[in-house]
Amino acid sequence: MEPASFGGVRRLADGTARVRLAAVWDEHFGGWDGFLDRKNAMAAYQRHVDDVRRNCAEQRLIEWSVRDGWEPLCIRLGTAVPVVAVPHLNARMPQTRRVR
Repeated sequence: MEPASFGGVRRLADGTARVRLAAVWDEHFGGWDGFLDRKNAMAAYQRHVDDVRRNCAEQRLIEWSVRDGWEPLCIRLGTAVPVVAVPHLNARMPQTRRVR
């Protein structure tokens, strides 16, 4: 499958953006087919996370999950904890419904 034929990517994949996306797919995923392969894409993501952890100074790195809530993030950033809950729009909505 060509990158430009993959749904919404078609608009992004024209001209310069197409060249940049192709470079990302090649470098991080081993090409477009590697990008589409879930196991390969997840491995590429984990390599990226590991690289960030190795190369980012500990005092600058914040690892946070939405499940943690606001408090750990706000403490690390030195800001007040919001009174509103952490947004979780997709908690119960399948990905396909949100995209439409």
